[in-house]
Amino acid sequence: MKKYFLIVFCLFFLNSAFVQAISNSQKHKSSSSKVAAHELAEKILTAYGGEETFKKVYEEGWHGFGKYTQISLLSGVANNFDIEVFNKGDKVRQQMTVLGDLLVGGYDGKHSWLKQFGEVIEDNQSKTDLAREEIEHGLQLLLKFSAKGTKLEIKNPEDKDDVLSVNTPDGISTLVFADKKTHLIKATEFIGIDDEQGLSVTKSFHYEDYRPCAGTMLAYKFSEFSNGKKVLEVVLNSIKQESLADDLFMVPKEKVSLVKQNESVTIPFTLHAGEIVINASVNGRPGLAFVVDTAATQSLLDKNQASQLGEVQNSDLFITTGSGSVPMGYIKLDSFTLGSVAFKAIPMAVADLAPLRHLPGKRIAGLLGANILRQFLVTFDFGNQTLTLANPDNNFDDKHSSIIPAKPSLGGSALMISGDLDGKKVSCLIDTGAAYSLIPHELARQIAGKSVLGRDSVRGLDGKPVIVSAGLFKVLKLGSVSIEQPEFYIADQKAQLGGMIANGSVAILGNPTWKNFALTLDYKKQRVILRRSTCVSKL
Repeated sequence: MKKYFLIVFCLFFLNSAFVQAISNSQKHKSSSSKVAAHELAEKILTAYGGEETFKKVYEEGWHGFGKYTQISLLSGVANNFDIEVFNKGDKVRQQMTVLGDLLVGGYDGKHSWLKQFGEVIEDNQSKTDLAREEIEHGLQLLLKFSAKGTKLEIKNPEDKDDVLSVNTPDGISTLVFADKKTHLIKATEFIGIDDEQGLSVTKSFHYEDYRPCAGTMLAYKFSEFSNGKKVLEVVLNSIKQESLADDLFMVPKEKVSLVKQNESVTIPFTLHAGEIVINASVNGRPGLAFVVDTAATQSLLDKNQASQLGEVQNSDLFITTGSGSVPMGYIKLDSFTLGSVAFKAIPMAVADLAPLRHLPGKRIAGLLGANILRQFLVTFDFGNQTLTLANPDNNFDDKHSSIIPAKPSLGGSALMISGDLDGKKVSCLIDTGAAYSLIPHELARQIAGKSVLGRDSVRGLDGKPVIVSAGLFKVLKLGSVSIEQPEFYIADQKAQLGGMIANGSVAILGNPTWKNFALTLDYKKQRVILRRSTCVSKL
């Protein structure tokens, strides 16, 4: 018996010693890894002239000029602009001329904002979070390497780069790719939100063409990628370090809303071939018909109509549509009036709207898009066929309504909500410019029990035919609202499409979805509000 216990004791002792040896080895490796990570971080900081030098330039600020290219993942088109950039710490200001008017965007460290056509729009929290995301996952990480609570870890290096994982106390996790020879940061990578699609993606920022500036190194070329595809590029031709005032980045004083607080303006609309059509007065000419399109980032005039109202300027800009893109010009209007809401000296995009020009029983002059709509609290009452524009600060408290959180898409101009279609979670774009609701084939395929009836063809703003089938679904749930047997088209599997339909994970909710509702879009608070209409829609 004693011998047995002795054997057991020896085995226990050996096992404990073995475990302790493994533990000590792991601790040694962990300690070595931490040392290696901090050594790499120090090399990176040294490449930028040291932490204090980089911090000094970063916090005083710099000012640059160059070219800005925005690339749509949906349509593939690239729009180019001359850009002026101001950067100070976590504050950014960018300005460029778009459609003949100065467009200014800024982030003051807490709030992001946009100034366009003389109107100032302070972004909601979701859009502000996107601005903060770009800063916190960029070169600002250099100043967090030595911060208390930051965890650094060496990752498996690539052929040409050292890879450092940076985890900060606020939960941010970023991969930093540094050149093995220069130790300058070539790219950062993290999980973020795509600004155009409103979907979670792998985002990466790439830095190139480093040049010395005040003892540190600044990248003259910056690119943004979403799931490996380039969506933005900035190439600067000059950068000057200078002390910038904080006021430059602060939200400009907002103009008084065209609709007073606690007031609203109601405008009747009619439905033509499923499109919402209202009348507007343009340059004093009344009764011009506009389709109301919440998925159009810019309001548009048909080129034939625009030529009768003033001088149309050419541009090399394109706007993304449902299945592709269309080129744009622009015109400066003296006035644009909706009901009693009057805009003065407003630029408007100009495009060929031939597919909409002759809706049954109506001649269409243009589209009313999100750049105007987002200035208001907007309600579409399909039963009563009215469009209401209210002050964006008005309270909306209705216990009979379903309030659905939204997130920005199409660069923050449109709203996306989450829904449930026959048990499948789907991202849904609110699109009142669509006379039908549509699901990409791939998304429809994933929904169990899906069946189709017949084949048809629909056309979008670009005039391209889209082959579709009528889909049979059981129920669409949006917040607390359930829509039985929702009407959807399913895009053809073989269709070679661009535009929003090309996004295989987003459902487009057009007017048939809303026919029994009053639909309110609260751009400022980033939410969609649904309540059953008191009347039956004629849609």
